Amino acid sequence: VKQYHPNRFSLSKLKQVEVTLQIQDILHNQGIHCPKPLSLKGKYLCRTISGVHFVCMEHSKGTLVSPGALNNSQLYHLGKTTGYMHKLLRKIPPSKLYWKPTYQNMEEKWDNQWINAQLNHRSDRVYHALQKQQEILSKIDFNCFDSCTPGWTHWDLWMDNLLFDTNQVAAILDFDRMRYVFPELDVSRVLLSGAYSLEKGMNWQGISHFLTGYNEFLPFTSDNLAKAFQLTWCQESPWWITHDIEERDENPKRFFEEICWISENWNHLEEITRSQVEVLK
Repeated sequence: VKQYHPNRFSLSKLKQVEVTLQIQDILHNQGIHCPKPLSLKGKYLCRTISGVHFVCMEHSKGTLVSPGALNNSQLYHLGKTTGYMHKLLRKIPPSKLYWKPTYQNMEEKWDNQWINAQLNHRSDRVYHALQKQQEILSKIDFNCFDSCTPGWTHWDLWMDNLLFDTNQVAAILDFDRMRYVFPELDVSRVLLSGAYSLEKGMNWQGISHFLTGYNEFLPFTSDNLAKAFQLTWCQESPWWITHDIEERDENPKRFFEEICWISENWNHLEEITRSQVEVLK
């Protein structure tokens, strides 16, 4: 049973959750490993007498894997599962594009964080991340994302929302954030979470295995991957490159490191992915 807290989920958000639960049920029925949401009188969201909204789902077995710790076999099956999910989602009628990156939005948030970093005398690490973010913002051409194809996207695909059974994906969890955006965001987000180790760096061989599995259902090249990393950077850098990141919890700190990896490699992402990534035959 999953409860939706009234402070986090407005009525408009709950309406969207009803849509995503319907899509989740479709995916489950088509063979995607995800919990089946149970409906009552055609509705998935239920409400108690006191007004608390909740949903009941079938239980999913499996275990969590730590960020950056997926092996090549797990990454292959994750790629296969993600590719099949995206292929099925292409059959869902399109909606209005929910998000796209814009300079104005990102610049306003950067200004706020930069001012607060100065006021609160933040560390050199925070200053460097903010300066690198501004450097990228000053030269990025947002028209480069016009080649990205919109589609229904899980949009929260990271290690806390995945269960594994040995080398197989046992379940994809938490479809609440699913929106009609860019499926590339799922690929880059889950690879940053599953294939990037803070100690060892990026597992490029594992990424090759992931894309091999993904390409069994949909094409995805190394150039697509470079663009996907950049797209995730545009979405998430305002969330994690913040003046107070060093005071936040473990997960935001991990996301900060992932986004900083993209920042540091921004100018060479296409070169790196072309040289490191191979779709295995």
